[in-house]
Amino acid sequence: MNKNEFIEKLDKVGIECVVLDDNLINPNEIIIFTNKKKCFQQMMKENNLPRMVQDGERKCCIRVISYKEANIAQWEKELKKEGEKKGNIVTIVSREDSNALFLYYAFTSVQISHWLYYNILHILKQRMGCSDKEELAKWLALYIKKKGYRIIVRKIVELPMALRGDLTLLQKCTIRGYQILLKGIRKITVKALIAKSSLHRIFTQKSYFEYLKKTSGVGECWSVINKNVFCSSGSILVRDLQENQAYFVKGNELSAYRGIENEITIQRILKKTSEKEYGLWYLPMLDYDPKFRWIRYEFVTWKLLAQYLQEKQLSKREITLLGECLVGFLDRLLELDIVHNDLRCENIMVITNGDGTVSDFMLMDFGCSSFEGGVPWNENTFEGRYLSKAVCGKMRYNEHIVDDAASAMLIYLYAGGTEDDEVAVMLRNRIGRIYFSVK
Repeated sequence: MNKNEFIEKLDKVGIECVVLDDNLINPNEIIIFTNKKKCFQQMMKENNLPRMVQDGERKCCIRVISYKEANIAQWEKELKKEGEKKGNIVTIVSREDSNALFLYYAFTSVQISHWLYYNILHILKQRMGCSDKEELAKWLALYIKKKGYRIIVRKIVELPMALRGDLTLLQKCTIRGYQILLKGIRKITVKALIAKSSLHRIFTQKSYFEYLKKTSGVGECWSVINKNVFCSSGSILVRDLQENQAYFVKGNELSAYRGIENEITIQRILKKTSEKEYGLWYLPMLDYDPKFRWIRYEFVTWKLLAQYLQEKQLSKREITLLGECLVGFLDRLLELDIVHNDLRCENIMVITNGDGTVSDFMLMDFGCSSFEGGVPWNENTFEGRYLSKAVCGKMRYNEHIVDDAASAMLIYLYAGGTEDDEVAVMLRNRIGRIYFSVK
């Protein structure tokens, strides 16, 4: 079902709703606001309305949100009044209200500056003729004042000055209270992860080392690389030396993460592709344990892109090369129906020539990758729920979606690319083709 057909059939649900749809700002989602979220979702199911629709080459998730959940309960009446009616109970948000909703979300709800956050600011600066974020915030402040709305913040965010100025003392105290509570919960969560992974490593590493030696995971000359480094999955990283050849061995993670099993599965799929056609664009595994307890790679000394960019800038040629490599990564992953899910500067290696110039880039670490839409970790565990929210960090599409093309776009911009150059356009056009949507 395409997007237009879906919106036309929303009347069948029989529950009033407001639709927020802007494919320039948020190409991967159609947002539906309603007062009866659970009932609305149930009626969608009963009327065979999909949770994902086509918009050209893109796929759009249907995201149903209550007005209260979005902190816009006061907006409902005006959104319906100013919007375009589609049938008896469906309203399409007006352009002005759409701009305001996206800005309100960006400034009051986004805790980590993901792709959607940057895209909201980028598109709306162009659309509204604003020069910077502060101008957009001033426009939103005037809009909220005109409508008589109240700003509600229940996330850890830094409100722009233009929005903070209109808050009462009580509102400021309420926002501060929510943020203290959320920061406390976040600290407890991180400490719990550290404690669990540390205990796992303490109680299992001896038997794991014995298993490594027993199954030829390592030879006689090996050492632990991350002995004093925290790893949330509890994994142990080993450097192994055999016959003057160095290897990298990873394993012994907490079972809930499924990273080693997942990485081995994806690597086996990747090995089926033709290296003659594409060249070696990813770091291939050399060996693995059939019980998924360890995986082996060549120990390479190439720097990660994150490290490289801290030390020096890429030249214009190298930035273009990076963008073209990112486009190649995306196209090859699409062919295989794989979403990398953790496309970051830390998972791209920089290959250099003898004179120090960059010759290529290589993708690595498929431990969080999704194949054919499958969930790569156990969502019913504490660790799995954490991963769903945290994987890919600042390179996510938004809180609910990990889209490799959006991640690639952010990497390209971070490395020195520009928002609207030829390579950026190619990356932008690939957003929405294939992605992983979390609960």
